[in-house]
Amino acid sequence: AVKVLNKRGSGTWSQIICGIDWVTANAATIKVANMSLGGGGTETGCDDGGMNEAICNAVDAGVTFVVAAGNESDDAAYHVPAAYDQVITVSALADFNGLPGGGAASTCYSDVDDTMASFSNYGADVDLIAPGACIYSTYKGGGYATMSGTSMASPHVAGGAALYKATHPSATPAQVKSALQAAGTLDWNDVDDPDPTKERLLNVAGF
Repeated sequence: AVKVLNKRGSGTWSQIICGIDWVTANAATIKVANMSLGGGGTETGCDDGGMNEAICNAVDAGVTFVVAAGNESDDAAYHVPAAYDQVITVSALADFNGLPGGGAASTCYSDVDDTMASFSNYGADVDLIAPGACIYSTYKGGGYATMSGTSMASPHVAGGAALYKATHPSATPAQVKSALQAAGTLDWNDVDDPDPTKERLLNVAGF
């Protein structure tokens, strides 16, 4: 873990950039990075002198970056780092039984099984969708908790990227993204997806 935010989950862009630069400096041993964070902004390019440039440098060093799309029910193009082309941007699926086909009763959230989570950002910048509603996982203090958000979805994809890199160590970040998208399925209901593109659902069965 690379700590860039305080205990309340707040921080500055400069702190985040420092964390990204640290990952770049350690790219010999760090191959995948997850960023379950974000804020308002748009893509500014690899020479912006800021976070976009820092991520470009890390990706050029061979690190695959997976990021949360955001939880504003908004176009991800207006949120960074989700808007950056160099990352894998992940939206959240409401999935209450881990199986395709829908029909499962909701647990902690009122969304319909196997549809896009109502809070999830969307749009052309989203590359994959993964479970992000009512995710039971480790929590601060050594316990467990159930939480929802694209911050829960992107680590699923980061794990998938790590699995792929384990058997394809020479794969570039762009190749990792393509492989994850190619392996993804369309076994979910996009009836509530505000954009016309049905992104692929993470599937690591072949990895």
